[in-house]
Amino acid sequence: MNKTTQKKKILKWLETHKSGLTTFDGFMKFGCTKLTTEISELRADGYPIIDEWEVKDDGTRYKRYFLHTGA
Repeated sequence: MNKTTQKKKILKWLETHKSGLTTFDGFMKFGCTKLTTEISELRADGYPIIDEWEVKDDGTRYKRYFLHTGA
């Protein structure tokens, strides 16, 4: 998949899904193996993307990314 297209798909997902996106979601939905890089590039492009740490029952931590809408 073209990197620009992948970035657009990730941005569109963040714009339309308030549930956000995890690295696992990024891989399963878009085949993206470096979601943190894509998020960094979107932030550098001026998109207000925020993140939150989540913890699974086994103690595993991961981030979920959201597009900050100001609401």
